[in-house]
Amino acid sequence: MGIDADDRPLPPEQASSLLEGLGYPVAKATLAQLRCHGGGPEFIKFRRRVLYKPSALRAWVSSTARTAENTSQLAA
Repeated sequence: MGIDADDRPLPPEQASSLLEGLGYPVAKATLAQLRCHGGGPEFIKFRRRVLYKPSALRAWVSSTARTAENTSQLAA
């Protein structure tokens, strides 16, 4: 299993920064809550460290973000 240099796992602080850079601000503490309760991006546990692949963060944003023409469409 090779690791793509552009997809090196990031610690939560850097994952949060990457998401903010993409225009989706998600605090490090929010990522921690999502790990416990579910609904967050896929993560890796390496020994005692939690890591996120940038591709998993982008996939999570794609699956979570919704687009609409008006707020009524988002009520569902």
